[in-house]
Amino acid sequence: SNVLEGIENRINELNQKLIANSSKFDQQMQKLYSKIDRLSSNVNINTHALEPYIDKSGERFQDKLMFKNINLLGVMATDYGDYSRQILRIIFTGDELKTCILPPGNAHLTREPLDQERFTIFLDAVRFKFKLDSVNLVYFIKVYYDENSPTF
Repeated sequence: SNVLEGIENRINELNQKLIANSSKFDQQMQKLYSKIDRLSSNVNINTHALEPYIDKSGERFQDKLMFKNINLLGVMATDYGDYSRQILRIIFTGDELKTCILPPGNAHLTREPLDQERFTIFLDAVRFKFKLDSVNLVYFIKVYYDENSPTF
């Protein structure tokens, strides 16, 4: 009888733990659903903003762009601005981003431009991620930079 009571107590404990974990799991899933909803609404809004710059020639874009063992095209972001900032932080040091200007830079400017080779990797990452036309990429960056220059 004591053995059966012990088994019954353990079953009840396991049942309580399952119920508690199920509740936590449900809460985590609800948070995940909310984040997905926010991301999908941002994607729809930002797709409209990108429309004039998207490649219409049928170019096949690569799905990997590696920089120091990181696939830059796999970096998740809420929108193209967030993606751009994240990629810049991966490619350049915080000090470089604080003290340098965007390439190409001019001789009369006191601050040095960011490394052109790594900046080209950044441009490629943005272009490939959002499938932007190579010609329109320059206009996209200019428009984005003009609108967001303090935080770019």
